[in-house]
Amino acid sequence: MSRGPRAPTAPKTLRTRSVRDEKAPERDVGEATPQEEPVVLEPLRPWRELWVEHWVPVTVLFHLALAVRWTVLAEIWRSPYAAVGNIDSGAFERMARELNAGGSWFPPHGFYQSPFYGYALAIIYRFAGANAWAPRVLQTLAGALSCVLVYAAGTRIYGRRAGLVAGALVALYGPLVVEEVLIVKTAWVILGALVSFALLLRYGPSGRERGVAAAGLTLGATVLAAGQWLPALATMTLAAGLAPPSMPLRSRRRLALAFALAAALPVGAMSAWNTWHAGGPLLTSGDAGLNLYMGNNAGSSGLPAPPAGLRDIPEYEEADARRIAERETGHPMNPSEISRYWGGRAQEFMLHDTGAWIGVMALKFQVLWNAYEIPDTSHYVFLRDRFAPALRWLLTFALLGTLGLAGLLVRSPKERGHRTLLLMIVPYLGVLVLVYVRGRYRLPTVPFLAIAAGGFVDAVAVAFAAKDRRRLGVAAAVVAAAALLVNTTFCRPAENGVPALCFAGDLFYESEWQNLANHWLARGDRARAEQALVEATRARSPRGPGQPQFRLAALHNEDGERFAGAGDDAAAAASFGRAADLLAQAADRGYRPSSTRLLLAGIQLRLGRWDDGVATLRRILEDDPLNAAARLRLGRLLQELGRCPEAVATLERLETTDDEQRRQSDAALQECRAQARGAR
Repeated sequence: MSRGPRAPTAPKTLRTRSVRDEKAPERDVGEATPQEEPVVLEPLRPWRELWVEHWVPVTVLFHLALAVRWTVLAEIWRSPYAAVGNIDSGAFERMARELNAGGSWFPPHGFYQSPFYGYALAIIYRFAGANAWAPRVLQTLAGALSCVLVYAAGTRIYGRRAGLVAGALVALYGPLVVEEVLIVKTAWVILGALVSFALLLRYGPSGRERGVAAAGLTLGATVLAAGQWLPALATMTLAAGLAPPSMPLRSRRRLALAFALAAALPVGAMSAWNTWHAGGPLLTSGDAGLNLYMGNNAGSSGLPAPPAGLRDIPEYEEADARRIAERETGHPMNPSEISRYWGGRAQEFMLHDTGAWIGVMALKFQVLWNAYEIPDTSHYVFLRDRFAPALRWLLTFALLGTLGLAGLLVRSPKERGHRTLLLMIVPYLGVLVLVYVRGRYRLPTVPFLAIAAGGFVDAVAVAFAAKDRRRLGVAAAVVAAAALLVNTTFCRPAENGVPALCFAGDLFYESEWQNLANHWLARGDRARAEQALVEATRARSPRGPGQPQFRLAALHNEDGERFAGAGDDAAAAASFGRAADLLAQAADRGYRPSSTRLLLAGIQLRLGRWDDGVATLRRILEDDPLNAAARLRLGRLLQELGRCPEAVATLERLETTDDEQRRQSDAALQECRAQARGAR
């Protein structure tokens, strides 16, 4: 682990065969023939020796990381987020409960999502009980252990100073701490990747096949938790073969083969299971094709763009993806075909609109390196501002991303450890750019960027001590460029029906408030739900303009109905009035304007505001002349108000195939004609 002085250890010798005679008896390197060169591999230092040398920084970093995580966990535990689910937690917790209730651990179907976290929760709940506390505590321990591994890897590659910087960056990195105290799998994904990386750094240079195989097995298991690591299997196989450059090519190939075969065990088993049950080739999960499409279509603008009609929530996503694919193709499809269908749609966009696709890739590259944490399972800035003030003292990607990118660029790929780091992280980053970026998906790269950041700090310190102005100038230029890329606010204009956005301010706040409203409504707390929706209406950068107003109007409309049923006409009128005002705001902000105004007209008529109702219905027809429901409602209203000429003119333009609507229209027209004959 350390690059400092080591206790004398006998060098490991490699047993070789004669170049001329493959059947020659094995001999130690010291007995080399003229055709052979002695091969001296790096000695493997005992764990006890490493502990004696590094126990102080290891202990400090572990306890620092744990203290930070438990402080944030205490704040989260006092907030609604102790119980509020996220986009993935509900599906995984249901899976865990079903498994512990006697469900099959080997279900007769392929896996749409990676099942790793569901199995992990089931095991935790089996021993600790089905509560939200145990998984979070274990994840904080995993996070603290990850800091130690980052220190070890950084020390191994660049030296102790770099390791200390890297470990401290991860210990104090706020977005990672948040993920570790929520019910999400990120902590285990990161720990698995780091264990694999550390094993390869330890056992690769000494040529230990079993240790290298353990690294491969661990990375293969990590792929089952996060498929984004899949390309890294190939590059880390290469790294395993490059790790001990003093070894003969044949021996290095054996190391690479050991890594690859071990990694293939879990990945191959999962792929075989999915392929058998999915009706065709399917790797670790069935959502790969859809994910590729969401990041690569005409609606993509740096952020994922799901197809129309798909609810981007795990409990609905699989069925929606199937329904849309079968509707488009006109025939039933199995899971393998569905994944290939969406992947094919993405490929069509790439090949047939290559210029636009390159533009989308450039936008995703900017989003990948932007300091903003795109919400997914959690909204880091929202939690920091509202519920976990301790996060205000922690680090973000603004610093770590800048230093990490600078480290990747400044250190030379000729450095063996740095090359291994590049082979680990670059494929993962490439997957994010190819598919799409969210804050949670970027987090597994943070420990490796922290190692690179430590390497950058170490390089600057060495150059400063040597008074090397050229290297200091290069480092300053690189870090300035990285800071500009990372900390420039990313903005996109409104396009494809999507509102304009800038990664700043209270972006996505209204979504978080609405999630909290859902939480309180599910628990019957109407007052807190209403307050959360009120907060949502105050968002200055809403992604769904008008939606909070619409939902708040629905609550007031329910109140009006309840008061009316109780005979309290005054309270009912007040509630209906508030609902009408909010519906008008929602429609003006563009939230389903036709259907929202139709509801608004109904409330206005209930309040006896006839002229307002007529005006609202006319507004619908101005924007949507073929809206049969609005035209019928307006025609009948005008007829009831005795304004038959206007009613006839309105209803004669009704276009509908609905028999009931046609019957009501004919009845209103007959009534008007009868009134006209009576008047004559």
